[in-house]
Amino acid sequence: MPLSRVGCASLLRIFPNLQNIEYDTNYYTFAHRFAGMTRAMVDAERRAIEALFNQRQLAFQVNWNQAMTTEQRLMTGTTEVSEG
Repeated sequence: MPLSRVGCASLLRIFPNLQNIEYDTNYYTFAHRFAGMTRAMVDAERRAIEALFNQRQLAFQVNWNQAMTTEQRLMTGTTEVSEG
């Protein structure tokens, strides 16, 4: 499940003393969850999340280019990933 800026803000409200977060995701997590999602939209969401974490002075490690998982391939009916 992709974690949006709104989701991150909610997470920070639930855990106000959170100091560190690690998160792995990829474009396909967003693109196959939300119809019409473009890479530009995902990049804008990424920048918004990073700005939120920086504003809160939260230490974060986010891997935005995690490999496509087997579950994602099964959900989308793909067997190979081509980023072109």
